[in-house]
Amino acid sequence: MTTALLRREFAEVVPCESYPESAAALGVPAEPAEVFLARQHASGRIPELVVANPPRGGMGPAVSAALVRMAAPRLQIMSCSADALVRDLAVLQAGGYVLRRLRAYDTLPQTPHLELVAWLSHGTGEV
Repeated sequence: MTTALLRREFAEVVPCESYPESAAALGVPAEPAEVFLARQHASGRIPELVVANPPRGGMGPAVSAALVRMAAPRLQIMSCSADALVRDLAVLQAGGYVLRRLRAYDTLPQTPHLELVAWLSHGTGEV
């Protein structure tokens, strides 16, 4: 759903999906995020914006470090785990990203689950 919405607003959207069924629906090969990010970084093309929606365990240190190496001007991270987001943000902030905004969304009313969205920029850039 996120990719479909982004494709309506942006000229180029390059999705990454590790689940085979979801990747097939997007028309891309299933692959781990760190492999995708390494290939994108090696191409020399730095995206203007990276939108990440990791699983409950978060992006993890390898993906967070790959994003730091890529140094995209803007990141938006959707997270369903506050603890995982805190761990990922620590790596990103140590690598030069600045947390600009953080908002919680109650997408599953009458449950304890919240979706957190973090907006970050690299260095002094604006979100």
